[in-house]
Amino acid sequence: MTAPNCPRRTRRPILSGWLPLTVLLSSALVLPASAELPAGDACAECHLELDDEAVDVSLFFIADAHGRAGLSCADCHGGDRTMEDEDEAMSEDAGFVGAPGRLEIPDFCGRCHSDPDYMRGFDPNLPVDQLTLYRTSLHGQKNLEGDANVATCVDCHRAHDIRPPSEPRSSVHPQQIPTTCGRCHTDADLMKEYGIPTDQVAEYEKSVHGQSLLSGRDLSAPACNDCHGDHGALPPQVGSIFAVCGHCHVHNRELYSASAKRVAFEDLGEPGCVTCHGNHGIEHPTEEMLSLDDSALCSDCHSDDGSHASDAILGMRASLDTLRNALTEAEALLDRAEQKGMYVTNIRFELQDTRQALFRARTEVHRFDADTLAAMCAVGLATADTVKADSHAALEEFRFRRNGLAAASLIISIFALSLWRWIRRIERKQAAAG
Repeated sequence: MTAPNCPRRTRRPILSGWLPLTVLLSSALVLPASAELPAGDACAECHLELDDEAVDVSLFFIADAHGRAGLSCADCHGGDRTMEDEDEAMSEDAGFVGAPGRLEIPDFCGRCHSDPDYMRGFDPNLPVDQLTLYRTSLHGQKNLEGDANVATCVDCHRAHDIRPPSEPRSSVHPQQIPTTCGRCHTDADLMKEYGIPTDQVAEYEKSVHGQSLLSGRDLSAPACNDCHGDHGALPPQVGSIFAVCGHCHVHNRELYSASAKRVAFEDLGEPGCVTCHGNHGIEHPTEEMLSLDDSALCSDCHSDDGSHASDAILGMRASLDTLRNALTEAEALLDRAEQKGMYVTNIRFELQDTRQALFRARTEVHRFDADTLAAMCAVGLATADTVKADSHAALEEFRFRRNGLAAASLIISIFALSLWRWIRRIERKQAAAG
């Protein structure tokens, strides 16, 4: 009698087709040399002969984190791997449990991953609270309610090809996270039932975060799980938005937390950072955001009506524009001096101080205090003035050197011409005397 959840299939010789061999050979080129198929494992020997499972089983023992750790099919699915007889190996007496249904997957994986004593034998640093966190997530809550459509462990980590997050081919590697989450969250039919939009991944890919991670390959840039969480995934609540963003943008969070704008936003029920910057489609911030033009960000809430708020917005923009223009002018002068061959290394350090002042001033916007921002920009302006003065001095020295070289060249030319004429005179006298 065939065991439950694992119907009998027609076997074929292991190497009668090219697919398993191709998988093994190609995997050998990219996976550790120590990975190998287990010997004397009836589960592996049998399942490798099945057409539709050859790839999964091959990859499990060669690439999967469990397979690399020496675990086999029976460690998850039960049964006796030492028995040759299929029915006996997958009998209830042998402890066979088969493949879990979608609703049972979290508890199925949690049998091991929630057991600290068992997990310590593999990696003492592996967390054992994933199942507990999953139950706090919207995915986990819906799973308990009997919703088989929500994501479980295998939807994110896969089933027989689970790789560590550090591997680029892992489904939970930082650069793969948007694709992994997007498999469900870009499915319009699936998301329709929950009233969830499906443009998050497309928006993210265009955002400053997405461009940094996906195009710039900056693994420190946030992906979906950095904001929503891993196993305890939840959309950030209104009151926690600034804390979520502040996990990376620490100084911005401190400034915003102490500002009057935070109080105003909370009174209005506005969610902090995303009110101005958006959530998935976050653009690179520029001074142009501080404007009361019809298409500008601030004009969504404010108008140029001479109020304290509008004056503050225009004042902050003016301070930043002045400092940015001063930096541009100072850099242009310094570049001219360098092109003339002057030594300007020390002035470059001063210019960097001006850049840092502009960077700090842009961050200071989150205090929403025009006077404080103006004072900070004044420090940068003073540094820019120093750079411009030193660059002018370098250019003046170049002109002095150039004029001195011209004068010296003229004097030398006159002396050489005079010497030549004197020598010619002497030669003519000697010729006449001879």
